[in-house]
Amino acid sequence: MKLELPSRSLPLATTALILLGLGLGAAAPAMALATPTRIQASEPASAITTAKIAPELVATLRQDLSQRTGIAANQLQLVEAKSQTWPNGCLGLAKPDEMCTQAMVDGWRVVFANGNRRWVYRTNGNGRTYRLEPSVSRSGQVPGLVKPISLKPVQIPVAELPSRLPRGVVFRAIATGGFAGQHIQTTLYQDGKLVREQLRPTGTAIATQVRQVPLAQVRQFMALVRRHQMQRLHRADYRPTPGSADFITTTLSCQSCTVRYADSVQAQLPANLQTIIQSWNALTIAA
Repeated sequence: MKLELPSRSLPLATTALILLGLGLGAAAPAMALATPTRIQASEPASAITTAKIAPELVATLRQDLSQRTGIAANQLQLVEAKSQTWPNGCLGLAKPDEMCTQAMVDGWRVVFANGNRRWVYRTNGNGRTYRLEPSVSRSGQVPGLVKPISLKPVQIPVAELPSRLPRGVVFRAIATGGFAGQHIQTTLYQDGKLVREQLRPTGTAIATQVRQVPLAQVRQFMALVRRHQMQRLHRADYRPTPGSADFITTTLSCQSCTVRYADSVQAQLPANLQTIIQSWNALTIAA
């Protein structure tokens, strides 16, 4: 038996189909828009916050933390890196009796993790100055950190000692090495003049920068050098670990002493020398 619909029911059926189509069409874009929103929400914060930090700086901090903790560098995960402004040249982490420049310093806050343990570094803008935030447990210990063993230095051969400081100069740093073969000499004069020279192998200057350090800061820095008895380290040479590459050797001189160290072992230097180095870096960068 053939079933026939009345002709007047056709408009109703057509209307229902049109409304159904409109409903499905309106729902489809909404469903399509929902998917990207969920994907964006699941993106890790590090994908955004680490976008502008230099990979070389991250590598330096990771290697430093590896030396401090004994954890392999490839097991230390970078979880956050964001720009930060610190209150002074010591990045807000001054040590006892340490001189800090009072100018605010733009830099980075960098967080590494290994399992449930986290470590936070503070750096200046170019990463030449960096400090690890203390994270003290109830027992008074810093979790996950192993106290670095101070290196035993050898003695700088007399033939390799730099020239004595001329009259009027109170401190000097000569940095050499690295893959680029740099040779940079930074000299602080008694009157506060700070001269930074990029030198050729022959000793002639390629480029020279002259700045002025306030006399009060010069006096404070030299008092710190005397207080931490740098003269007792005269001719000490802290060599890089065997197999090291791309390290920079720095020779520090005051009127009565000369000390040499590789930057790859800076975390293992005596505490008094580390304090002098950090204060020197803060003084020269802020000037």
